[in-house]
Amino acid sequence: MCIIGYLWYDFNVMSDQTDTIVKLIESFGLRKEEATIYHSLTQNGVSTALFLSRSNHMGRTKVYRILDTLIAKGFVTQEVESRGFVFRANSADVFESMLSQKRKELASLEAILPEIKNALATSNVEFTSCKGKTVYLRDGFGYVKVFG
Repeated sequence: MCIIGYLWYDFNVMSDQTDTIVKLIESFGLRKEEATIYHSLTQNGVSTALFLSRSNHMGRTKVYRILDTLIAKGFVTQEVESRGFVFRANSADVFESMLSQKRKELASLEAILPEIKNALATSNVEFTSCKGKTVYLRDGFGYVKVFG
């Protein structure tokens, strides 16, 4: 804890909140570093890559790569200002659009599932369950235990 004027500030509470938010963002398919940079942008507003690099203890080159990925995924917008490039987090609506896209992908997979089942049912191969059994597969170096 730290005393600032008359206020008590517990840095661990803030860190725990940040960790929780980053984990929630990760559940949408972002890597930890991407979620960390996105969360940092939501907290600080418009930021430079240098600021993000220093505040998140990451190399600037790595931050630029992460920002490029976040821009491609629609989480971040890059703008040009007098001091150079700055980055801004897009609204949380991007999570809703991502979820909508995942629903469409799931619906298309569900639509082709019966076709896959029918195609496999008509094949001459007998399928068995590996549950509770030890199965060994041969690779170029010998046998590898896969299940069991």
